[in-house]
Amino acid sequence: MSKPVDTKPRALLILGMHRSGTSAVTRVVNLLGAKIGDQLVTPGHDNPSGFWENATAVEINEQLLSDLGRTWYDMREMPDGWMKTAAAAKSLDLAIEFIRRDLGDSAFCALKDPRICLTAPLWIKAFETLKFEVSCLFVTRDPREVVESLHRRNDWPRSPLYLMWVQYLLEAEAAARGHHRVMVSYDQVLDDWRACMERVAKALHLAWPVKFDDAATAIDAFLDRGQRHHRAVDETGDGMPVLVRSLHDLSLKIAEGKAEWNAISELRSNFRRAAELYAERVDAVLTERWDVEARLQTAESRLAERDSMEQVFQRATQESREALELRLIQLGEHVTDIEKQVQSENAEVRDARQDIGELGGRILRHQEVLQTVEARLQRQYALLSTVLLRLEQVAEDRLADRISGLAGKVDAITGKIDAIRGAEMLALRQDLESNKARLAGLLRSTSWRLTRPLRWISVHLLRRPPANE
Repeated sequence: MSKPVDTKPRALLILGMHRSGTSAVTRVVNLLGAKIGDQLVTPGHDNPSGFWENATAVEINEQLLSDLGRTWYDMREMPDGWMKTAAAAKSLDLAIEFIRRDLGDSAFCALKDPRICLTAPLWIKAFETLKFEVSCLFVTRDPREVVESLHRRNDWPRSPLYLMWVQYLLEAEAAARGHHRVMVSYDQVLDDWRACMERVAKALHLAWPVKFDDAATAIDAFLDRGQRHHRAVDETGDGMPVLVRSLHDLSLKIAEGKAEWNAISELRSNFRRAAELYAERVDAVLTERWDVEARLQTAESRLAERDSMEQVFQRATQESREALELRLIQLGEHVTDIEKQVQSENAEVRDARQDIGELGGRILRHQEVLQTVEARLQRQYALLSTVLLRLEQVAEDRLADRISGLAGKVDAITGKIDAIRGAEMLALRQDLESNKARLAGLLRSTSWRLTRPLRWISVHLLRRPPANE
């Protein structure tokens, strides 16, 4: 069987008191093909295998109960006519929107939240508005185990928890009248989930979308009896109220097919008549209790805020200290980089100074060379002048000697003398002009012009007088 027998989409409400095993049953139903949505409540320390509750549905239930002046741990029945209130109308719209968005495309879905025991009429109406056929799967567990679990988890007194267990069962039973419904016990599911789910399918006229053999491995791995922390051992004399024991016995008989649902209906009627005697007083006591708890929560909230502010201040101080330390480290690194840069620049300055010193030495050496060249040229010029004068004197002396020694031959050799003298004078003058030209050429040469700046540096920087140009 791969789909429900009915052509209409099916919605299965899983109803049961907190800590009654509804989470385990919901997961089994889910593994057998029922869609439960994606936004689930995250597992907690008290239920590490998961609650399998849709978070949006839980929020809608919580808001509705709050608007009606109730809580999930309330021991009172729901207010008369609450489905006609504005709070119920608002929650109904939210429920329809949630179903349409998260479950509307499914042929078979399941919804679990223990609070639905109190708000079931609203969810039944929401599903039926969207043309779902609604069935109800009740899960029951020994009230002593439920009470002990809640007592240890929340540190609540046990007696009121028994009354809350009764309230959840009676409210859910009343809401499920007129719909297909079936009761299973937590023990039945743990002992033989196959037989249990076969009976559920038969009672609700549905077929599981996933076959047992295909889901068996996953279900067997999930149903770990070792996770069951609380088990009632003593079946008698344990202080369980008579009404609670009667309802529990009836629930087990219904789960075993040995009793009818109308037996619970009769107990509910008797309970409601008796409750009228103390309902007003219970309302007053609970109202006072909620006021006290609200003040306590306010005080605790303020204390938590103060502690939170201290923690924020401490974190801010620590963060500031860490930020300052980090900034100091960064500044230290920056200073180190600057020192390295300064050292590098100093080295470059030293190198530049060394280069300037070497350049100055080169300039001085070039200046000395130039001065030497200038002195040599001046000496050569002076020597040439002396040589010319000497040659003139020698020539004149020779002529005088010849004139005086050869007076007789003056006329004969006058022409020769004049010619010789003229030739010698011409040669000497040509040599002189040649030397002068060489000197002038040297003074006009490129090397002389290039060394002119060096001679200027020598005068203005090294304070040495230049050689005469």
